[in-house]
Amino acid sequence: MSLESRLAGGQFWLQNYAVLEVKGEDRSRYMQGQLTQDVESLKDGQGTLATRLTNKGKLVSFFFYVRSKDFDYIVVEKGLVEITKSDLEKFIIMDDVEIEVADLKILAEVGTCALLSKHDQSFELNLFEEPGKLSFYQESFELKNELSFEEQESYRFFSCFPKWDYNVDNSQFINDSRLNELAISYKKGCFLGQETVAKINNNRGASYYPCFLKIENVQFDHSKFLPFQVNDRKGGTYYGHQRLGEDVYLEVSLFREFRVQGKKLEFELDGKTYHGEVCYAPFYGTYCSTEKSKEYYEKAVELFQADKEEEALQLLEASVLLDSQFADAYEVMGVILGRHHRYDEGIQFMDKLLEVDPTSVMAHTNKSLYLMKLGKIEEAEEEKSKATVKTFEKFGAEAQAKRRAKEEEEAKKADIERREGMFLQVLELDADDTLANYGLADIAFYREQYDQVEKYIEIVLEQDPKYSNAYLLLGKALVELKKNERAIEIFEKGIEVSSKNGDLMPANAMQAKLNELKR
Repeated sequence: MSLESRLAGGQFWLQNYAVLEVKGEDRSRYMQGQLTQDVESLKDGQGTLATRLTNKGKLVSFFFYVRSKDFDYIVVEKGLVEITKSDLEKFIIMDDVEIEVADLKILAEVGTCALLSKHDQSFELNLFEEPGKLSFYQESFELKNELSFEEQESYRFFSCFPKWDYNVDNSQFINDSRLNELAISYKKGCFLGQETVAKINNNRGASYYPCFLKIENVQFDHSKFLPFQVNDRKGGTYYGHQRLGEDVYLEVSLFREFRVQGKKLEFELDGKTYHGEVCYAPFYGTYCSTEKSKEYYEKAVELFQADKEEEALQLLEASVLLDSQFADAYEVMGVILGRHHRYDEGIQFMDKLLEVDPTSVMAHTNKSLYLMKLGKIEEAEEEKSKATVKTFEKFGAEAQAKRRAKEEEEAKKADIERREGMFLQVLELDADDTLANYGLADIAFYREQYDQVEKYIEIVLEQDPKYSNAYLLLGKALVELKKNERAIEIFEKGIEVSSKNGDLMPANAMQAKLNELKR
């Protein structure tokens, strides 16, 4: 699936899902205590993925929970309807809550299609890590932008979206699946199974967790749900695969020690040996409205430069729906409309730009040009004057920003000197103190005294061979010293240590540096 088609998105009927209506005045309070997700924080017209757990933290079911003014909905796989309904009804005693199966068709929309669609009532949510909507109808109808099953599966696959008895089941803790990121709030208060899953989450996390193994341009055809080996030990379980360009991506549940972004693995599956690279899920990034807005904007600019301006306008409209404060998107929309002689509309978008960025010079400049084209000479001259004033204000602001940056740098240097003095005092009492030696190494790296970093970190690792960040800092210093072979050794050792510790952030950083060196 290309970037353009993924952002455009489409529609499809959720054939394998059913709807439960949740009624009664106590429904939100009751469900808040029964589900893993913070459903009370949802506004009317919003939805989220949620789960129901056993008291031991194992999965009972997962579903979309959406809120409306009069009653709420649960959208759940058909095979999980009865167990979901009966399990949630077990604790209804004095509460005004009623759960009923509803005969409704579920329309799902994703991407730009979801953002720009209009329905009498729809529910916004994260669908496959993209902007999504669910809407309900008595009868199904023909869709204008229908996604094929293969396209739907591509969205699901590259987000590792949960699918019952495929990559999630009732033998698992929620921690073992992407539901741990998509369907649980550890801050909302009590829910069934909370103590167990919070303990796992706060310790080292899941031993096995979904991600991808990328293998380059090979013939690949194996049955699903097979275990595979890495270094003669269990590496994880293979679920399925898809081809993207010349590469094949395997959806796997991978053991913690191998689960480092960019790590190269030799693994054995079904009697055959492959070489793969670890890629984190979701493949296209976790859903974040501001980040998705930028992605839509960047593609829109690319289309604009290719003279595909109508398509660009759609993506820009989607961009500002995701982030109403995105000044650059308003500016480009106004420019495109001006190029099409739609000057009044262009002026409206320049006014929106000024609402979010009152300092914008280009908003006044473009307004002046468009007003001139409309024959409104006096108004055009007034906007031109405002542009001139804003230009001088901008120069003043830039000078002030430079002064602030200099002051901040001086304050930072003073703080470093204070910390350095404190660390040196500690070393006078204990020359092997790991925190003080690491602190001095960090300061030395900031000052580009890389040989000093090596001296201090050697002491740290002698005292604490499991200090993950020490390997990262030492490796970076060795790279600067052009000691690349030694840096490779340190990064490889550091990745091994960090993976065993469950310290994936330094492990990922070291793997990225290691890949650069080996290239």
